[in-house]
Amino acid sequence: MPVTVAPSPRRDLLVRALHAQGPIGDASSLDGVLAQRTAWTPAELARAWADAAQAPHAAQAINHVYLHVPFCKSICHFCNYERLRPSDPALLRAFADRLRDTVETLAPGLAHHRFHTLYVGGGTPSVLPADLARQVLSLLDRHVPFVPGSGRYVEMDPAVVSEAKVRAFVDHGFTHFSFGVQSFDRAVNEAHDRGPQTWDLVDRRIRLLRDHGVRGLSLDFLLGLAGTTPADLLDDIDRALRVHRPSWVHVYYVTPTDPYVRLHFGGAYDAFWAHQRNFADIVPAAIARIAAAHGYRLGGSTGHYHLLTRRPGGRVLSRVPPVATALDGVARALRHHPGARALVVPLVDALELGNGEAAWGYTQDVAVQDRPLNLLGLGHSARSRLFGRATAVCRDAGDDPLSADPAVFEVATTDLDRELRTYALTRLRNGHPVRDADCTRLFGRTLAEAFPGALSAWRGAGLLRGGRGNVALHAASRQAITDALIDLFSDAEIEAELARFRKLDLRADALAQRLDAAGTPLADGWTVGAAHDRAIHVVDPGGQPVPVRVVPPLDRTTGVDLLAPDRVPAAVTGALRAMLAAHGADALGLKARVLPEEPARGPQRAPRAR
Repeated sequence: MPVTVAPSPRRDLLVRALHAQGPIGDASSLDGVLAQRTAWTPAELARAWADAAQAPHAAQAINHVYLHVPFCKSICHFCNYERLRPSDPALLRAFADRLRDTVETLAPGLAHHRFHTLYVGGGTPSVLPADLARQVLSLLDRHVPFVPGSGRYVEMDPAVVSEAKVRAFVDHGFTHFSFGVQSFDRAVNEAHDRGPQTWDLVDRRIRLLRDHGVRGLSLDFLLGLAGTTPADLLDDIDRALRVHRPSWVHVYYVTPTDPYVRLHFGGAYDAFWAHQRNFADIVPAAIARIAAAHGYRLGGSTGHYHLLTRRPGGRVLSRVPPVATALDGVARALRHHPGARALVVPLVDALELGNGEAAWGYTQDVAVQDRPLNLLGLGHSARSRLFGRATAVCRDAGDDPLSADPAVFEVATTDLDRELRTYALTRLRNGHPVRDADCTRLFGRTLAEAFPGALSAWRGAGLLRGGRGNVALHAASRQAITDALIDLFSDAEIEAELARFRKLDLRADALAQRLDAAGTPLADGWTVGAAHDRAIHVVDPGGQPVPVRVVPPLDRTTGVDLLAPDRVPAAVTGALRAMLAAHGADALGLKARVLPEEPARGPQRAPRAR
């Protein structure tokens, strides 16, 4: 799937239209937009897993399971994930029954793999009653072949945690618990429909975890919540590090969804971004000072979030860099040798040499794992991936959580070039180089070989840096990096995203409804042919079909436009356009509006990362 990007007036208009329709977040949100999707049954997915076990890279792969629990006690205003409110216990029972049927069907295909981690996320997994949680975890342990010492992670809402629930997960080998704290301010939490969460509540829940021997703890905070200040956020983080010494602290920017901006900023994006700038101007430097003061190191993706991990050796030894580096190497080595860990983990924990991390770390990102990655996603909206083969999204039948029918998997085939693009998007967005040796090892070719046009565009813009054998981008604003990474996408992929945003249906059956019958004359001896996804064939006088692409127009947000090869006469495309208009094509998509003169861009835009 090599992508050739050539500077052109139309390319500039395409990118301008992409920015004008709304915040992009980052270029990775465009990944996979052109993939043709089809529905698979669990049995079909099981066969794909069995086939994947025979792939050349299968022996080097690290495999993960993600279980999505799509329920919450309430719907937080800032949430941009798919979730359901558990208003009826029947929803929980239907979820468990569908999960059981899906896992039992998948089991024969999974038997050929070994899985290294289990991550239970949501939604809010801690809404599951303790007995139901035990049933679900026992189901997975019976049918999914996990390696000894598999990493086990679960997300919890402090407001719906109990001793019985904690014991259910601890008894099934979970060593890492994540609390979505966001803020310790009761008023802020209540204003965002999170309930009356306070420091005292979170403190009690953390002490409950410690009483059950849990060493791995992470806390999530949100940057830029309405009603908060940078000082509020920094005080919350400082207090958490000082009192509870969590293994990780994740700090995310609030995603500016339309409902959130409307509810908390009166619909004014300018007001939202002005509020965010207060945090962007103050927090990065201040959070680095807090991290250093408590023996943590600051990492994560540039401008998107900050990841704090405790330095080996805690407050004292971590301040001697050579010692901290050596201890970090020891901790990493122990983490990948579960047998050795059994002898030394108590000492490691007592001296704060480790950070409570499991032998195998969970990730959905090849750029983090740096090895081939397969992921089994279970539960409504969970994503699966078979390295270099396919991605999938699990859905309830008919999107009905009470349906008794089997789950459905929306599958898109992929290839190693798309895997390489995703890898490059992550690394370059986060300020890391993409090395030729790593790309060749993982994907069989370098970034320059797969995407020569993008590198040419970056070089021409003065953004490309790096020595021989690696690709990197000069430090720039988040928006500049996003704009550069769009060069990894073809015109057709950007058009597909414009169509998706505008709710423009360009599937073959939808286009066929806008045409007269095949064989209808157009002009100059040309006739109407068959409709295809995003294209209509016209037939030349000699009987040869020629595809005419159907694309979103760049000067308005409704209707369609046509892009035809040079050999198709203008009279033919004009006649085809008139035919589409006569059958209502001009009314397709969003309500018409004039695109702004300049792209609407905010200074800080990033989706929350799970």
